[in-house]
Amino acid sequence: MPVFNLERFIQDVFSPEPDETVTLMTDIPHGEYIDHDAWIERRQMAEEWHKGFVRLAEKIGFTIRPFVQYAATGAHAAPFPREGIMADQPIGLEETLLDSTLVVAFGQFSATAPLLLLTKRKAAPDGGNGALC
Repeated sequence: MPVFNLERFIQDVFSPEPDETVTLMTDIPHGEYIDHDAWIERRQMAEEWHKGFVRLAEKIGFTIRPFVQYAATGAHAAPFPREGIMADQPIGLEETLLDSTLVVAFGQFSATAPLLLLTKRKAAPDGGNGALC
């Protein structure tokens, strides 16, 4: 059986280019949103993926931001909180995502809808929509 190659998978699925800015993010438990084994495993997987993106960025030359975390929204498709954390510093989450060309989210609660809304707001250099995932 072939061994899973994360870097090849990232290359095949996301095809990051040298001029891209990549952001990986995950939601984190807080208050009433209690941590559990599957959530912990998802965050661990996200960290491994981030390491894979870092290794690939060294080869290809795209920008990989430090891992981003944000407070769990508590519902699928709910709006993002205003702030997140990157490299132990508070950040404007929307601004950070809008400044990215590729976003990969590993959430307990689905981030697809708010990412799609941001994609609609983001104009690509050619006048089309940006490609946030």
